[in-house]
Amino acid sequence: MLRDTGRLPVERLARAHLGADLTRPKFWERAVEAAVADVDAFVRETDVLPADGER
Repeated sequence: MLRDTGRLPVERLARAHLGADLTRPKFWERAVEAAVADVDAFVRETDVLPADGER
């Protein structure tokens, strides 16, 4: 994959090495869903931390 990074367009690179079709909206919808889930998990984890000065 690293060798092809400088040679192939990103769409072909993703299809060849990841089996992903970057031209489909579903790919981007799943990517955004994953990012939102990560942010939600981060917020849940940080909500249990004490605020600055509260120890």
